[in-house]
Amino acid sequence: ERFEGEVTAEGFSIRRVMGYRNSFAPTVRGQIESIGAMSRIVVTMRPFVFVIAFCAVWSLLVLSALFTPGAGPWFSLLLLAALYLMLMGGFWYEANKQERVLRAIFKAA
Repeated sequence: ERFEGEVTAEGFSIRRVMGYRNSFAPTVRGQIESIGAMSRIVVTMRPFVFVIAFCAVWSLLVLSALFTPGAGPWFSLLLLAALYLMLMGGFWYEANKQERVLRAIFKAA
């Protein structure tokens, strides 16, 4: 598996190189903590910053339509639910793959 990003002495910030497009794939941040003779790697995964910004703008537009007189509230709620399901589905699909790969790379349990 291939990753791209930045690795420093304190940690790393990487994204997996995929052969397909998934905008919801997580950005991985890792911090390396020294614990005596061993090291501990704390990994945090989050969506790409532009995906977060897009979701925020989308949600604000849908919520403003929700409070527009004459607009159907069910359609707005359906759009919010669809965004949430796309974000969670795309993110966790890739996050689980990346977790398995990172555990193999770091030989973690």
